[in-house]
Amino acid sequence: MSKKFRPKRGPTKMLTTWGKEDGIRTTVLFNNFGQLVSKTTSELTHFLGTMARSRVYCLIYRRWSKISSDKKKHVAKRNSLLNVVKSKFDVPAIAEGWILRSLGRKVKNWRSRLKKQYYDPTLSLQEQYNSRCSQVQEDHWQKLVRYWNRRSNKAKNNGQEPSRFEMFEKCFSNNGNTNCLEAQDAIREMNELKKNIPPGTSDEPGPDDIFSKVKGNNKYGNADLYGLSVQATDLWGVTPARIAYTRENQMLKSRIVELEAETAQLNREKNHLNRD
Repeated sequence: MSKKFRPKRGPTKMLTTWGKEDGIRTTVLFNNFGQLVSKTTSELTHFLGTMARSRVYCLIYRRWSKISSDKKKHVAKRNSLLNVVKSKFDVPAIAEGWILRSLGRKVKNWRSRLKKQYYDPTLSLQEQYNSRCSQVQEDHWQKLVRYWNRRSNKAKNNGQEPSRFEMFEKCFSNNGNTNCLEAQDAIREMNELKKNIPPGTSDEPGPDDIFSKVKGNNKYGNADLYGLSVQATDLWGVTPARIAYTRENQMLKSRIVELEAETAQLNREKNHLNRD
């Protein structure tokens, strides 16, 4: 007998909470760290979820860090995010930080879900606009799509990995402009060298790339490009650090193969005993 079809449940709307009369608020309890611990956890967290998905309260195309403090928690503004929550729940001052952080995470998760389910970078721009989720306002969706497309183009970098010069320029300047005189001089010199690269060739990372010619192999800027304690020459060429890493990696791979073989042999013996 086939199972009865059940339609998928839509997003929680919390209509009862939103429809509360003025002055009627749900009591919620928080610990000394401002963390929610009461039995009303689900009501408050679901309510924050509806705010994150709202077309009115949270702008889905704008990063949470870019939303002004006034919009988040201005005391005198009735529609500030914190005041909206306080109009439905009794929220102590110690919990305000937790409320806003939780709301910020929900906005980020909602944006991530939209991108996964509705955004396809292989489509034309108009097709991307047309694939809008009905819960998102049209102009908000278009701004979000344009933002994702810009991010996608930056990541692709014409299908190639960014050169060390390009990474340096992104890290230490804004479109080539920087207040650091040393970085400014270095970027100017690197741009001059870039003009000498033949068309169709790339500035592959190595001891003779543009970055090395200006800044040297393991000098200023490399820690920011590759991470703490990782030098440029650790990533290309034959160096002691690279040799040690490769040797250790091969030893680990060999040990894994041995363990897999031993496990397979034990399983065969176990199966043979079970048959007997």
